Amino acid sequence: MHTSFTDALSPLDGRYAGKLAEVAHIFSEAGLMRERVRVECAWFLALAAGPAEKPLAGLPDPAKELLAALSKDPQGTDVPAIKKIESRTNHDVKAVEYWLRGELQSRGTSAADLEWMHFACTSEDINNLAYALMLKSARATLLLPMLKDLGGKIDALAARHRRRRHAGADPWPNRDAHDGGKRTRQRRSQTRSTAGLSRTCCDLGENEWAVGNFNAHVAALPRVDWPAFSAAFIESLGLKSNAYTTQIEPHDWIAEYCHALMRREHGAVWIFHATCGVTFQ
Repeated sequence: MHTSFTDALSPLDGRYAGKLAEVAHIFSEAGLMRERVRVECAWFLALAAGPAEKPLAGLPDPAKELLAALSKDPQGTDVPAIKKIESRTNHDVKAVEYWLRGELQSRGTSAADLEWMHFACTSEDINNLAYALMLKSARATLLLPMLKDLGGKIDALAARHRRRRHAGADPWPNRDAHDGGKRTRQRRSQTRSTAGLSRTCCDLGENEWAVGNFNAHVAALPRVDWPAFSAAFIESLGLKSNAYTTQIEPHDWIAEYCHALMRREHGAVWIFHATCGVTFQ
């Protein structure tokens, strides 16, 4: 049902919705579901290639192809179908699991093989990795290109106004022109350094069952080195494993990530101050 901007819970879905389509594609509920599907499929394939290689040896090729396709690019996720399942389960991650089970079953997967879907996972194991993948995607496809573009614009402003006076400055034009250009270059440097910090913030994830110690994993398959297997799986997603967790991944890295963005926004305010101060006399 269409909701008018005035009925939206947030301006992000209201007056600014038209400017945030790319952001919504990543961070909407549909975007979260797609990343959950990616993680579930990648986990199933990792099990099939490792600890569950023998039990899953008979997995049909069409099922393998679906899992491989969705683990690489989950855009084929049927979000409305998952929401329909969720209306019965009242559980979002379980709805993702049931949808995948149905898709695999329709491709010839046996009931025994389907039991490996979501093996030894809690919702948090899936969710924390999905969150990390969403933030990683946003940084690569939205934030860093935007910061690069902003840096280019500041370069142009610095070159254009390097000899113009800063409003309200003292009457020494040579020093003022130098200071105005210097301030603009400083803000440009701050923006670039924050972009670098955003790039180096670690995207952490965990997959250690409910209390962070692999109890269920070891009970089911005691001969597997689960900490090493889990770390390798997380790194295969392009993330970094966090071995020090309890029931959930603590998300401290997300706080660092957000603080880097805050510093970037703070720098942008000063950039506008510096460039506008040089421009308007």
